Amino acid sequence: TLFEQGLQLSRYHSAFITANLGYTYFLQGDRSTALKYYQEAWQEDPQYSLTHYYGALWEWEAQNWEQAKKRIDQAISIYPKDQRYKQALAGIEQHQPITVAAKKNFTFIKM
Repeated sequence: TLFEQGLQLSRYHSAFITANLGYTYFLQGDRSTALKYYQEAWQEDPQYSLTHYYGALWEWEAQNWEQAKKRIDQAISIYPKDQRYKQALAGIEQHQPITVAAKKNFTFIKM
C-alpha cells in the first residue's frame, strides 16, 4: 500500500540521518556518541550499507580488525558496487592504521 511505502521511505531517511549524524561525531573524534547513533541506525535499518561502512571505520580506527572486517563485509554484501568499501577492506585486511583520508572518503548523497 501507499502507506507501507511511505513507512519504508521514512525508515530509510531515518537511518540515513541517524547514520550520518554518527559519522559527523566520528569525524569530530567523539567515538562514544558516534557509536550510539550507529547502533540506532542499525536498529532502524539493518540493511543500510553506509552504517556498516561507518561502523567498520569506527572499528578500524580502534584496530579491532575482526569486527572491522565483519562490518565492511556486511556493507559489501549489501552494496557491492561501492569502491570505498573495497578500499576499506584492503586497509583492514592489511592491518594498516586508518588515515584521515580514509575517514573522510565520503560524499554525501543527495536525496
